[in-house]
Amino acid sequence: MRKIKVFTQLQGGIREIDTQANTWGELKTELSSLGLITSDMKPLVKETQSSFESDSAPLPEGLGKDVNNNSTHDFTLFLTATKTKSGNNLNL
Repeated sequence: MRKIKVFTQLQGGIREIDTQANTWGELKTELSSLGLITSDMKPLVKETQSSFESDSAPLPEGLGKDVNNNSTHDFTLFLTATKTKSGNNLNL
């Protein structure tokens, strides 16, 4: 069982989930069923500053540590929007 911290703009922001997923594709399906991700969001692993490009990409393990270097979770996942509104709708 993996423990993953998820930061998302959906469903209240920060969630900690327990999952049996081993690949990004498996985790993405689970996150979608929980309403935590949409198709226009990009995943970013905080600890390695990397993203998942393939559904078959393996999930990292044991990266989340507390101040005493004790493992608290497997990794932290940021889900960010890939499309943003520019805010340049000026009517001059």
